[in-house]
Amino acid sequence: MLEEVVHFTPRKRFPLILKKAEKIDEQILALSRTRLSPKQIDPIVFSVFPKAIRLGIGAQKIAYKIMSGKRELALKIVKNTSRMFLYIKPYLISGKSSKQRNHSYLKHYWATKACILQKIAEPVDNKDEKQKHQIRKLRRKHKSKLCDLRLCNLGLVSGRVKILDASVKRECKDAVRT
Repeated sequence: MLEEVVHFTPRKRFPLILKKAEKIDEQILALSRTRLSPKQIDPIVFSVFPKAIRLGIGAQKIAYKIMSGKRELALKIVKNTSRMFLYIKPYLISGKSSKQRNHSYLKHYWATKACILQKIAEPVDNKDEKQKHQIRKLRRKHKSKLCDLRLCNLGLVSGRVKILDASVKRECKDAVRT
């Protein structure tokens, strides 16, 4: 009797949002442009997620707040389609296991070709001594790998300062690609 081989794929959190994000990927890649502006991305996102709120525009990504039940999440869309991998996977450099990675980085649930789903974080208070100490510690730990650890790229989750977005240093980008 022939046994069927079943490949185990880990269950992704928020599967409905994942399906919608894959639709966004298809529409963005159908535009066949390497660099997209918020004016081109906004109609696509708002057609798939009508209640989405744009949180901000960065150099590489545009962030939107979406809801899943009562939970607020951040959906980030990469603007430069030719270099998506570098913007989606900078956390790979830090730590080998997800436990080590989530110690410094904000939890990220999944990534598609152009989208990243993350938790939402509160802004960091620069005047709080405990938070200042955590920021200095993060900067010391990651200064050789990451070059963009400004306050706007850090967030507060459950009393801990975590990295939301950070750019990988040029010499580390080659290591991530392989």
